[in-house]
This record gives sequence, structure tokens and C-alpha cells, in this order.
Amino acid sequence: MHNKLTLYKEDSFEILFQNSPPIGEFVELNQTHSNHVCELSQVGFSKDGEDGVLFNRTEKKVISIKTADCFSISFIGKDAIALVHAGWRGVKNQIHLKRSIINLQPHTIITGPSICENCFEVKEDFYSHFPNSLDYFYHKNNQLIFRIKTLLHDQLTETFPMAEINLSTICTKCSNQWHSYRRNKTTKRNFTVFQKR
Repeated sequence: MHNKLTLYKEDSFEILFQNSPPIGEFVELNQTHSNHVCELSQVGFSKDGEDGVLFNRTEKKVISIKTADCFSISFIGKDAIALVHAGWRGVKNQIHLKRSIINLQPHTIITGPSICENCFEVKEDFYSHFPNSLDYFYHKNNQLIFRIKTLLHDQLTETFPMAEINLSTICTKCSNQWHSYRRNKTTKRNFTVFQKR
């Protein structure tokens, strides 16, 4: 079943979250869980891949990033837009706080569905990845939970105090509408898509 959710819409463009690829030609990033954000013209040229792309609001190409349980973050500015893929490695390396993203001066920041905090179970050694964020860990039923969405929200709020921030409350693992690696190890992905209207 094809599921689609509108994350953001203006007269000239829209950003969608869907469980199947866009129809026709589209720009797809070589995502490697890096913290590399590039201009649209540089997509595909980095040997290390790219997990974020910046482009003009008037861009005519269809642009997409893929996620299964990670965050797809859309930064909408007056002149430009950035789409970012951020899993826990991306959040750890602060891909969402890169200077190029900050310079965009986004007025709106939106995420698509991602894994919810109740489902983000980690092992004890995961503490070492976020040693300065220990307040975001808690135990539930003898399982360690990392409140990664709260950490992301707090960082975005602090860095972009003037922006409207909307983190989706829909969990990819809990909802069968969306693909989730943590639910069933699927190789299928969800797509966050920028396209002209």
C-alpha cells in the first residue's frame, strides 16, 4: 500500500513523506550515516557519501532522502532548503547543526516519522557515544532507552530559537504504514521528497 504524508507545503513546492520512491527521475543521496552536507551540484562526488543536501527553493528537480527509523529533517529558509538524514551517528556528529545549515537561517524545521523514544532501545555500551547527554537515558523494563528525539529537539531549539520546530510524533516501528528496520530488518525505505507543485 502506498502511504504518503505532507510534511510542508507552500504555493510553489511541497515536502512529502512516503513509503515508496518518487515517480520518475529524482536526485538521491549516497547516504552513509556521515555528517556531510553538500550543495545539490555536489551530490555523488564525495567518496564518503552525503547525508544532507542544500538547494534553492526554486529548484525544479525532485530531491529525496531515505530513512527507515532515522530522522529526516527538513530545514526551510527564506532562500534555500536543506534535507538531512540523521540517525544516531548523525545526531552524535551534529549533522543538523552544521554551519551550512545554520547559515540557511531556517524559519521552519520539520521531521518525518521516525522511531519513537519508547522504541529506541540501546545496549549499555551506547553511553560512550553520548557521554555528555546522560540525562537522556533511562531504564524501562530492564531495557536501556535513549531519548534521542528529545535530545534532537533540545539541540534544535537552542540553535534555532526563532524557528518553528515540528518533530513528528509518528513512530516508524509502531506504525505498519511505514518501513522500519528495527521492526523487521526490512531493506525497504521511506522517502522524504521535495518537489515543485
